[in-house]
Amino acid sequence: MRAGQKQTERQTEDDRLFAELYPSASWEEILNAFPGVSKSAIVMRAYRFGITRKAYWTPEENEILRNVYPAQSWAQILKALPGRSEKSIVTQAVRLSLSRGSKWTAEDDKRLRAVYPRGTWVEILASFPGKTKSAIYKRVHRLGLEREIKENPPGFIEAQSKRMHEHPLRLGKVLYPIIARDGVDGKFCSECREWRPLNGYGAKKDTSGGVRNICKTCEYAGQKKRLAASPEARKRACEVARNWQKRHPEKAAATKFAGKKRRYERMMEGPGVSSDQLIELRALWGGMCAYCSVAEATTFDHVKPIARGGQHAIENLVPACKPCNFSKHAKLLSEWRPGFVIQRKVE
Repeated sequence: MRAGQKQTERQTEDDRLFAELYPSASWEEILNAFPGVSKSAIVMRAYRFGITRKAYWTPEENEILRNVYPAQSWAQILKALPGRSEKSIVTQAVRLSLSRGSKWTAEDDKRLRAVYPRGTWVEILASFPGKTKSAIYKRVHRLGLEREIKENPPGFIEAQSKRMHEHPLRLGKVLYPIIARDGVDGKFCSECREWRPLNGYGAKKDTSGGVRNICKTCEYAGQKKRLAASPEARKRACEVARNWQKRHPEKAAATKFAGKKRRYERMMEGPGVSSDQLIELRALWGGMCAYCSVAEATTFDHVKPIARGGQHAIENLVPACKPCNFSKHAKLLSEWRPGFVIQRKVE
């Protein structure tokens, strides 16, 4: 048997295995079946073959999710929804406004009002088995309850007194006091020395006004500068963000879904684009990237990004390769490549 024939048979076998695994198998199983092949390459291959993954939730699946998600364990949830990953389940639960944990009853609220103001945390937690301290705090905030006694951990008062005594500003001296202008409370930023309203600062309990002394604009600019100067700091920041997403999957999914929703709403404001228009647009550049004119255009890019006020219209779209599209991201053309002019390759 010739080498070319063996290669053809092996490729046919890979295609058959790919068609079986891609629609319903987990990404871990797919990547293990094709070692050395990236997730991006697998997605592009599926696009060429016209294979799609099981993505749409049926009414039956939604009903099962409503029944099992609030109280059942993750093992039971995954068993009840075969083929669905934990991430996709959390995302769908956010869309359906579902949350895990038992609900608060009228009897629970009555007991909470009786025990929370004067009871110790040991007594409070014992009165609500299965409830976390965080869940009790949230419920207390909704009910508007306050504690009549405050507990401090052992040694807290001594440590606080020492910290305040050693602080160079000492007690009672405020570097950046609250200053009202036109009836709006604000303070001067320690970085740019400009007055800004309190909502222009991040929260911090132990400073004047309960906000930081540096405004959000200066804080973000400084953070961006530090991350750009130090690849290690950027790597650590990304690691911290990933760890937070793992610890709080529901909040991360809600944030991601909110961003997609905002982008979808902005796109719906434009006139829209048909598939025929996209085919004609790609043909104007001969199927090549409008930015580099070297690579094949596999995506379409908004010249003025949606996030910067651009519309989802054919006049605002050009064919682009993935490297150029990802590099440009949400930048304007003048910011990404100053002086660059888009020119059609085929007239």
